[in-house]
Amino acid sequence: MLRCSTSLWSADLANLASEIRRVEPHSERFHLDVADGHYVPTLLFFPDLVAAIRTHTTVPFEVHLMTTDPLPWVGPFSDAGVDGFIFCRDTVDDPSEIIRAVRRRGKFIGVSLRIKADWIVPGSLIFGEDPAEMRRWLASLE
Repeated sequence: MLRCSTSLWSADLANLASEIRRVEPHSERFHLDVADGHYVPTLLFFPDLVAAIRTHTTVPFEVHLMTTDPLPWVGPFSDAGVDGFIFCRDTVDDPSEIIRAVRRRGKFIGVSLRIKADWIVPGSLIFGEDPAEMRRWLASLE
């Protein structure tokens, strides 16, 4: 099934609540890009802003942690009300640590892969190969 997240990256930040209401009927979840100014140069969404906009919608928030060290951001963004996280695979040596941290907080987890980067993940994390194997691997991280 196709899943669609509405990115708030280009929303009018001065009118963020009304922007959320405008696209909410068409959104399964909202995608919030978080950059640390190191991994990528721009920082847009931060925990206090996420907490402020959380009160304007019940549509799930997913945070894309485009940061050199995603683990320290799990707590602040969880506390701010996000529902899930996407981390950049090339920013962590061992993905199981961030996966466990996110799952302990009851949030969903995803991974983004850079097309030109060298990466090694279990084959089950490659979209569509074997969802049952992927679930077993993720369950082993608990």
